[in-house]
Amino acid sequence: MATHREAKRRDAHATQAPSSIEYASKTLMRAGRLMLNSGAGSWRVHQVMCKLGEILGLTVQADVGLNSIDATVTDGHDTVTEVVNVAVPGTSTSLIDQMDHLLEDAEELGGKLDAKGLDEMLTAVERDTLVWGPIQTALACALACGSFAFLLGGGPIEFLCAFFGGGLGMFVNVYLGGRGYNPMVAICIAVAISCGGYLAVMYAAQAMMPGSDPKQAGYIAAILYSLPGFPLLASGLDLFKLEMRGGFERLLYAMVGFLLAAAIAWLVAALFGLYPDDLQGLGLPFIGQCFVEIGAGFLAAAMLAVLFNGRPMFCLISGVIGAIICGIKYLLVSGCGMEVEAATFLAATCIGILAAIFSKACGCSKLAVSVPPAILLIPGLFLYRAVYFMATTQITEGVEWFVQALMIILFIPLGIVFGRVLTDRAWRQM
Repeated sequence: MATHREAKRRDAHATQAPSSIEYASKTLMRAGRLMLNSGAGSWRVHQVMCKLGEILGLTVQADVGLNSIDATVTDGHDTVTEVVNVAVPGTSTSLIDQMDHLLEDAEELGGKLDAKGLDEMLTAVERDTLVWGPIQTALACALACGSFAFLLGGGPIEFLCAFFGGGLGMFVNVYLGGRGYNPMVAICIAVAISCGGYLAVMYAAQAMMPGSDPKQAGYIAAILYSLPGFPLLASGLDLFKLEMRGGFERLLYAMVGFLLAAAIAWLVAALFGLYPDDLQGLGLPFIGQCFVEIGAGFLAAAMLAVLFNGRPMFCLISGVIGAIICGIKYLLVSGCGMEVEAATFLAATCIGILAAIFSKACGCSKLAVSVPPAILLIPGLFLYRAVYFMATTQITEGVEWFVQALMIILFIPLGIVFGRVLTDRAWRQM
């Protein structure tokens, strides 16, 4: 039986016909729009458009931002300038993988490929892109949030609370997104519902099990899905590749997302009189807690990959990387006494190295398997504490937590970039 990629190649061969530069330009812009919808960074969108344009005998100059592309296409005689906008920046590792395979197929076809053949290949990509359903996405989010509660130091009750709150909030977020809501509005509503869901289960547990003592601060785990991991990581890659416009736009978008989630969490805390105390963990010996970190890291990263429309293989690889880096970070911080910032940088570097290894072994996109484990390194609890203390006029403590959170956030993309520099010659050269 012919594979899907072979079918796409036959379609491209069967449609060889000369096309105008206007049609070719629109096709290249379509490819760029699909890359933006996938969550890829500006440098990667630019690279794909230029390579496809070169195959079609065209020169492409593109300026790529967070949700728009301004491109000029020329064949040496005629020139076309176009602008395309994406209403809401998307995230789909399945689409990233499909576009990577499309580029490989296009390079194999070379001069035999024309704009019409490329257009049909793009249509096949859109038809074949995996999309998980809202129930599956909500369940995966619930498992990811519950596992993250263990990483924050929670126990089984915190797992159940975060499981319910995270799953409910994600379902609402997907529903509102499908109804055309502004993503910022949708995430604010979803975060508030997640926090409320966590607290509802927590109070129910206290009523049914008087001896239990679930921790209030664990509700930060219930809003794990709100952390903008894709734009944060993509911004670091863009800035390293000197794609300044896209890099700064994505960085600002990520920081706004962080602050919105933290602000809504603080509002809930203010309404219910909560305090961001520490989670004490399960009280296990060092080795036992290390295994808990590894198991929770695997499940959390694998389920986060589902939220990004990852294929099952991507979810498995993301889970393996998540387990390894969570174990490494725990050993460095709790076993060696290393500062959290330095441990985060080393763990992020390991993500970059492991993503390169799995990419070569399994043919998967590096970005697709890097983002889910990287999200586990984001200091959501630190940022929440910063907002909490500043909102309660404890400015000194708030600034201290904010600076520490900012340093950790910056070390995540920096470490992943360093991992790529170590494993990819293209990242060591201009």
